[in-house]
Amino acid sequence: MKSTFGCIVFLLCSVCTENATAQELKLDSLVSEFDRICDCRNLKSTSEASYASCLEKELENPFFHRTDFLQLSNYWAGKDNQKAFQYAKSYFDFGGYFIGGIDSSLLKKQVKVCVFKEVYFNDFYNQALSNQKNRDSIFQANSHLANALVELKPYDQFMRSNKEENIELMNDSNLEKGAWKIQIRLDSLNRMLLASVLDSNWITIDLYGFEANKVAWLIAQHADEDLHFQENCLKLMLVSYPRDRSASGMYLAYLIDRLSINTKGYQFFGTQFTYQNGALQPKPIQGEEKVNQRRKQVYLPPLENYLKDSKEHLQKK
Repeated sequence: MKSTFGCIVFLLCSVCTENATAQELKLDSLVSEFDRICDCRNLKSTSEASYASCLEKELENPFFHRTDFLQLSNYWAGKDNQKAFQYAKSYFDFGGYFIGGIDSSLLKKQVKVCVFKEVYFNDFYNQALSNQKNRDSIFQANSHLANALVELKPYDQFMRSNKEENIELMNDSNLEKGAWKIQIRLDSLNRMLLASVLDSNWITIDLYGFEANKVAWLIAQHADEDLHFQENCLKLMLVSYPRDRSASGMYLAYLIDRLSINTKGYQFFGTQFTYQNGALQPKPIQGEEKVNQRRKQVYLPPLENYLKDSKEHLQKK
């Protein structure tokens, strides 16, 4: 393990030594913008026209995702060809490409529209193909760094997922407190290594893969000893969010909550919990009446469902 860790240190530190910088984030204002986007998306089930009108007023919102451009394009497809073209073009300008996953159902509709009208299908196809080739090329170039980041996961999970196993290895149950000190030190090393490769870009799903993206988020999520670093990571995630696949929205919600709990004592998405009288309870939530609306937009289950499932899981142990 020691030699592997040494190689990772050398690889990561040799890539970049410049830390990312970030201005102070006003989390309450940020989540207000998120709530506005939620309100727009909730209109889709009641009124397509109101939904499109609302989205169009939020084009500069930091939570306006590239898939929203496809939604608008599909809405205008039968009403205004120029608007349909412009919004679809924006999707591809944000790096969109033809692939399965989050965007697939929207793309299928858009492809049908493009082929039927034969007006701009070739333009979109060529741009999408170029985007995909560019993405694949960068993804390949990033593969060594992505693999190195993935190898940091066991250090992050030393006492979080492997607590029982590692205490048993130490052969002394009284070492739990000391083992957590080791975890704090490992977290510090992970932060140093991640900071060494971050410049103005986050470790995104599109360019580094799901697992490297997850490990980078885990390191940021557990950076409670360095709130400046945690805030920098959140800022970079916000910059990358519109271009990255929307699965990363869940990690964004967790990190917003973590930083808010650390700095303000309350959260927004209900992702942070504590034990009270032997039961799992969410830490204080700001705007609790909107918590399930927020969770829905980042693919999290309703809070009451999560609490029920957690209680059943704990009872089975």
